[in-house]
Order: sequence, then C-alpha cells, then structure tokens
Amino acid sequence: CGLGANIELKPTFWQQRALVDQVIKMVDASWPMNLPAPIISSFNVKSLAMARLIDTRLRLGLLMHHWHPRYLTNAKRLNTVSIHVNQGVLTQARVAYLKQFKRHLMSYTVN
Repeated sequence: CGLGANIELKPTFWQQRALVDQVIKMVDASWPMNLPAPIISSFNVKSLAMARLIDTRLRLGLLMHHWHPRYLTNAKRLNTVSIHVNQGVLTQARVAYLKQFKRHLMSYTVN
C-alpha cells in the first residue's frame, strides 16, 4: 500500500469550473509520472462531475460528512475510486455496507 495524495476541491459557486480546470491542469503538468496519481476528492458532486467530464481517467473520491445512502449512487455514477466518510458517522454496519461497493473506504476526523 503506502502513502498517496488526496487533493480536495473546495469550490465557491462562482469559481467552481475555474477551480476544477486549474487543479486538473496543474496535476497533469506537474504530477510525477513515477508516483500513483492523486485522488481528487470533494463534498461537491457537481465539481466531481465536471472533473469526470474533463478527464475520465481521474481517480475521484467522494467525501461524506453526513450519512446518506444517496451518496453511494453518486459514487457509482461518477465512478469514484474511494469514499471518504466522517469518522463520527461510521459504524461497523456502515463500513460493511460500504465495502460491498468495491471502493477504497477512507475516514477523516473533524478537528
């Protein structure tokens, strides 16, 4: 396994497209080819959808702060490689449920 990078998109409404475009351009131009590509993640489904339209090869991750099963529909639709969940809403049952979707499951803490 090892370490990898996660680049989180945090767009404002007015600059959403510009942010997505710039991040993808910067990753394409400067990410070392000998390293695994970073995961580009966001709570914002529209930003991830824009990124997916720009480059179908991107490794996307969907962030979930609150538990809602519809997020999994979005993860499938966007073909994410990972789901990142607030550790405060994870339970053993939810972890088992998420694992069936064959994506990397990551959790984060709010500090």
